[in-house]
Amino acid sequence: MRLRVRTPLGVANLVLHDSRCPTLNDFLSEMHKEFPERTVETFLFGFPKGKAFFIKETNGEEKLADFGIRDGETITIKFVEEENVKENTKDAIGRKEEEKEGDGDGDEKTVAGDAKMDNGCTDLAEAIAASEQTTEGHTTTTRNSDNSISGEEEAIARAVEASMLDERRTRGGSTSALPNNDPVVEDIDDDGTIAIRKVIDSDNSCLFNAIGYVFYRSLGKSEELRKVVHDAILNDPNTFNEATLGKSPKEYAEWVLKPKSWGGQVELFVLSTYLQKQIAAYDIQTGRVDIYGEDRFPQSERGHLIYDGLHYDALVFAYPGLEDLPDTHVTVIDCSQPISKTNAFDAKARALAEKDRARRMFTDTANFSLRCLVCQEGLVGENEAREHAKKTGHQNFGEY
Repeated sequence: MRLRVRTPLGVANLVLHDSRCPTLNDFLSEMHKEFPERTVETFLFGFPKGKAFFIKETNGEEKLADFGIRDGETITIKFVEEENVKENTKDAIGRKEEEKEGDGDGDEKTVAGDAKMDNGCTDLAEAIAASEQTTEGHTTTTRNSDNSISGEEEAIARAVEASMLDERRTRGGSTSALPNNDPVVEDIDDDGTIAIRKVIDSDNSCLFNAIGYVFYRSLGKSEELRKVVHDAILNDPNTFNEATLGKSPKEYAEWVLKPKSWGGQVELFVLSTYLQKQIAAYDIQTGRVDIYGEDRFPQSERGHLIYDGLHYDALVFAYPGLEDLPDTHVTVIDCSQPISKTNAFDAKARALAEKDRARRMFTDTANFSLRCLVCQEGLVGENEAREHAKKTGHQNFGEY
């Protein structure tokens, strides 16, 4: 089971390798390995009405599945004495920034910190400072899996993503709609279409632009859709409260307007509600499918997205030979049609995600091997990359 855990000290990507269904104790054991000096007090998951559990009130032998936790779940953790942790973290970052300001010898760390990423992200030190000043990304340095991301982690993740995209190109992966000479999924329904991935630019607004493409056939809707999320959060503080968002509604609403803030679970829920349509998100690595709005808008249209661990693309349906002609793409399906038709499109989308999984067209942020291209140190997973970047200021990674 793969879990993504948001904490006041950062994000943990956990893989529970138990042959039986993992238990709460298995989860806590992995958390202790990641944060040996901290004690978990509560854990929360699910959106919009998250379920919160106090560790002292639970049975450690209870299976995670019995709590309703599925593979690919995002869990928000509160440690004992969380507020002290936040203050200590802020003090440590403040000391790091003071040391950097006083470091005028022009060494490698300063050069690396001054560099800008190819994809436009600001440097890591600036991202750390910004995330601390505004408590970005839900807590001090957290990302919500498929969810919004802090300035610090965004800088790391973007460096990692750029490396992985390069790796995919080397393996023959495409950076546009998959080629028409390699149909992704054989036709399994009499409508004659196949599922394809319409690749969206990695410009920090991929989720918003993917939704814009699917529902508006436009790649210029990100600013408008960010404002929709901003307004929804401020207008419904009961649903979008601090416990759900990981920060105050006002802070989150201001954060989501920034063009370099990533969207995720919160944004998918809000935009499904705003559009009064269904949004199906297919996770390549885990095979998990979340359909936002399915219960509230059962007779509406459904759009599809595909998620590779860091990036959202649009998932659309095309006629063989016309994959590269966007005007011919079927970007939404009508869920008021017979269920057999809806299920056929879902089966095509699942098959596409499965084929991409077999081709390893995803980013395993917990386990993939990296090296720092500045000092050549070997690293495993996003957590080690993040810690290395925080320690050294280096932010240029490549895959082993």
